[in-house]
Parts: sequence; C-alpha cells; structure tokens
Amino acid sequence: MSRSFTFSSSLLAREWRALLMAAAQFVVFAVVAVTATLVIDSWYRSVPLTQMDRRMIDFRNRAADIEVLVLGNSQMCFGVDPQYVGKHAFNLAAPSQDLYYDSRVIERFVDELPRLRTVFWGVAPFSFGYDIGRLPGERRREALYDRYFERRGKRCNWRCWLERHFEMLRVRGDDPIASFLTLWRAPGKTDFRSKTPNADGFMPRKPVKERDDGLARARLHTKLFRKRIRAENYGYVVEAISLLKERGVRVVFVRPPSAKSYRRGFPSSLLQGFERVMKRLQHDYGVEFVDLSDAVPFGKGYFRNSDHVQGKGTVMFSNRLGQIHRRGRR
Repeated sequence: MSRSFTFSSSLLAREWRALLMAAAQFVVFAVVAVTATLVIDSWYRSVPLTQMDRRMIDFRNRAADIEVLVLGNSQMCFGVDPQYVGKHAFNLAAPSQDLYYDSRVIERFVDELPRLRTVFWGVAPFSFGYDIGRLPGERRREALYDRYFERRGKRCNWRCWLERHFEMLRVRGDDPIASFLTLWRAPGKTDFRSKTPNADGFMPRKPVKERDDGLARARLHTKLFRKRIRAENYGYVVEAISLLKERGVRVVFVRPPSAKSYRRGFPSSLLQGFERVMKRLQHDYGVEFVDLSDAVPFGKGYFRNSDHVQGKGTVMFSNRLGQIHRRGRR
C-alpha cells in the first residue's frame, strides 16, 4: 500500500512539474509574443503606411497656407491636380470617400485653415445616399479613417477597436504586401516619404485604355444609393456648410466630368432627387453648384473610364476649377 502511495505521489509530482513547466513556457512565449507585437506595432506607427496616412501628414503640414480645399470621392481625387487649381490648393478627396467623412474633415480641421477661401466639394447623383461603411466591399477602406475620425454613428465593434489601437492590424492600402515590401526595402522614414508622389495631395495614376462603360458604371453607382440615409447625409453637409460660412469660406459643389452614357445611365428619379437637393442647398445656405460633367470631351484619351478623367482631362478639369476660384476672389 505504501509503495503504491509513494508511486502515485511521485507520478503526481512529475505531472505537476510538467504542468508548471508548460505554464512557464507559455508565459515566456506570451511575453515574447506580446513584446514582439508591440515592437512591430511601434515600427508601423513610425511610418505612414497608407495613401491616406501620407496625405493627412501632407495636409496637416500645409494647413496654415491652404486657400483652396478639394473634397469628394475618386472622381475628384484622381480628377483634380491642385497645382492647376491654385498655388495654395490641396486635394483631400479620396476613393470611395462619402459625405460623412467630407464633413468630418471640415468639422475637425476648419480652425486649422486660417487662409481657407474656397472649398470645391465633388458630388454625384448617388452621393447623398451613399455610406462607405454599409457596403461590404468598402469596409476595408473605411478602416483607413479610424485614426482620424469617429465612425458614422460612433459604431465600432471589437475588430474596429483592435484596428484603431494596433497599427499593424490597420488596413494597408490596396496592396498590403506591396506596401510592406516597400517599407522593408526603404532605409528609413525620410527616404520613404521623399519617394512618395503625394507632396501636394495629388495621387497620379497610370493611364489605362479608355473605355466607355458608362451604363455599367451608372448601374453600379445607383446600387450604392440608400434612400434611408439621404436625410442623414444632408444633415452632415449642412453642419459643415454652416462652419464654413461662419468663417467666410466659399462653398462650391461640383459635378465632375463624365461620359454622356454615364450621366444617362442613372434613373430619372435619382437625378431629379439630386437636383432638388442641390437647389435646396443653394437656396437655403447660399452655396454654389457648378455642373462640369461635360467640361472635358470624351473619346480623346482624356478619361480612364466613363467617370474618371486622366492626363490632359485632369489638367482641363483642374484649370476650370482654378478659373472659378479666381473669379470668386474678384
């Protein structure tokens, strides 16, 4: 009996030692893993990894001198080269950017823009019913804004919280692997920034073969429209307009150049609703609206698709905005 008890005690002691050793190994592993994670996360924070990060750094650095601010989605982002708009113009439009984030830009930064005189705000027929966060294909891009703004309705689940507080978990642009390799090969932050063609807020795009896909693009953008959030977006826009008007800033809503097939591809009800909203803003808040949808001729290589200009088309569109800005200063 004593032998059996001694054997059992010895076995139990070995099991406890093995358990304690496993626990110690786990603790060591956890400490190493957490330390490594924090070190990598700190490194990520030291370098602006996404196009939006780099653009926001440039924007903050130039804020005191900006006279013309461009807002909107990709139609304005890729369509407006600020150097042709004015010496102190900055393009803060971004792909898929909705009216909520346009408005938040104004709300957060208007007091840091003492020389601001004109805001060119790009709008399309679907803009007032569009929310980037409610579209599964765009939620990845929505996380780019988490560092700078609260999400619409301040909704932020556990995944959003992690992405907001750990830089290595944030969205890394359109190609995270390529972004990582670029950073890995760059000798340092300064060199990486000097190679980024974003000093003026304009992101050049490689030309692609022009194609008239207007009807398909219009159908796609019509599907983005959600009638139930139209009033919500309108409220955000009105708040932003009020802040700008209090500071004597001119607000010019712009419909960017596009192909006729694109413009005709929207349902008449959507177009009519868009026209009513713009007329209401003009009447009630004294903003301007310029329709430059036919300002650039189609079919000459000036478009990369039916609603995005490129090359000389970008220069033509930007020059028109510059003319509008200069007329308003007289």
